[in-house]
Amino acid sequence: MSRYHVYTDARHSDGSLAGGHDLTIYTTQTGSTLATLYAAETGATTLENPYEISSTGIVEFWTEDANPWVLADGDTVRRPLHINISEGEVVSVKDYGATGGGLTDDTVAIQSAVTAAAGATLLIPKGTYLVSDTIAVLSDTIIEGPGVIKLSDSPTFATTCRVFDCEDVENVTIRDLVFQEPADATDYSAVAFGAGLIRIHDSANCLIEHCRFEFDGFAAGQTNFVTAIWVEGASALDNRIVDNYMVGVSIEYAYNGPSRTTVRGNSVINSTYNGISGHCGTSAGADHKVLDNSVIAPARMGIEDWGTLMVRTTIRGNTISDTGYSLADGFGISAMSTDAVVESNTIVDFEGYGIEAVGDDQNITNNVITQAAVGHVNTGEGIIVNSETDASRHIVSGNTVTGCEKAIHLYQWGDCVVDGNVIVDPALKGIEEAPNAATTVATVICGNSLRFTAPNAVERVALSLAGQVGSGEVLYVVNNNSIVYDAATDGGASYELACVIQADDASFSGNTVDGGGMDYSGTTPYIGSNGASINRTKFIGNTCIGGATISTTNITDVVNSGNTQV
Repeated sequence: MSRYHVYTDARHSDGSLAGGHDLTIYTTQTGSTLATLYAAETGATTLENPYEISSTGIVEFWTEDANPWVLADGDTVRRPLHINISEGEVVSVKDYGATGGGLTDDTVAIQSAVTAAAGATLLIPKGTYLVSDTIAVLSDTIIEGPGVIKLSDSPTFATTCRVFDCEDVENVTIRDLVFQEPADATDYSAVAFGAGLIRIHDSANCLIEHCRFEFDGFAAGQTNFVTAIWVEGASALDNRIVDNYMVGVSIEYAYNGPSRTTVRGNSVINSTYNGISGHCGTSAGADHKVLDNSVIAPARMGIEDWGTLMVRTTIRGNTISDTGYSLADGFGISAMSTDAVVESNTIVDFEGYGIEAVGDDQNITNNVITQAAVGHVNTGEGIIVNSETDASRHIVSGNTVTGCEKAIHLYQWGDCVVDGNVIVDPALKGIEEAPNAATTVATVICGNSLRFTAPNAVERVALSLAGQVGSGEVLYVVNNNSIVYDAATDGGASYELACVIQADDASFSGNTVDGGGMDYSGTTPYIGSNGASINRTKFIGNTCIGGATISTTNITDVVNSGNTQV
């Protein structure tokens, strides 16, 4: 059995020590039962009750009661006695007056218990605990359920909506709790950005795990910024958000400068903004990991990693679907972090982009992106690379993109390698580049597989490689790609082009184009410049099947060697 340590000095109202006086210790406020007092935590020796205060004024004993009350001689009112809880002990909020009945406001009782339990484990047992205000959490505390924390219709929550606040603390764990919205579906549309049911502000090594956040009323279409868990501040380090389940709310893992936040294994459903977000803005933050989460039907983006000073975010193994159901920019993933890794994610049905790669020096690899509306315009772009620095480098490799308006769209300033991707049935373009650099950049497109299985609805181009929009130059190397039009593609509404190259000094070699089912219109070439005047293009060792051809019209200084027509 746990024993609780009482250690304090007893003083009169004028501040003088109260040595020699007696204290009667009771188990409860009613005063019906005397508490058993012990000389040490072991419980081997009991002390007299009433307890006589020593001449030094020090009161020290152990008791098995977590919430004892004391009546001093000469006093007529029993008062709560402060407990010094030892590290590793377990305290219950019910020891501090929480009812858990769902009708009485338990905020004050829970705050008293949390304060007393600093350095210990606080149990919120089975029951429903009504809260109306924010509860401050102290360092080295574990708060665990299985209790239900139910928000009241408090005006405080209508603007801040914060239950547990971990500010300037460390080593806090909150686990196995259920958070529920008010019964009357309070309007949270006035809640300011930054509202987290659990806020971690400038705090380190905090763990939020195995909690449920049930805010189903939000799913009816209310837009607000209520988050389940909010991590903020440059001193917020090494925090973890693991295996939580939430409906109607979201996760903010990096607002204004946190580093090394891990977000893993969470389920986020019907959030009223983004599903999972990091917004470092102009504050530096680094080394976040967003791993193996499930995001379903967020109002806006699935995962947004935003901030020009963010570095080395890893977004891996997440499953995202039905983004942007009510807000613009409903991307699956938006990655702005420099040196970001976006890999092995599955994204199905999105508004806008499956993956937006905005930062410099990013790796976008082995993702599976599927848009259900095949063969139609306005169905979103699978991957868009949209960096804004000439010195940036991107690798787009091993991805599978099915049924998007444009599968891979390179609208960037720096070098890019696009290799080993599988592209199926883009509505308009398979791989498109529209570079905008002030310097010379290189784009390597190699080893990709592009396949068309249905007739087109509008003009369709497998590879569309434009000239430089900015003052610089783009050098294309297009090698060993496979472009296949199945027989079922015949009879589409417009013409098909395998590759349009409209930049100087391009090299096109070792590619295979099977135009067996291609809907070829007039004299438009399958491979060529499509009427643009370009220079110094190399066509070497390509294989054209099923009527596909190479046109050198409007191209000067052509190298046309070793190509095969089958």
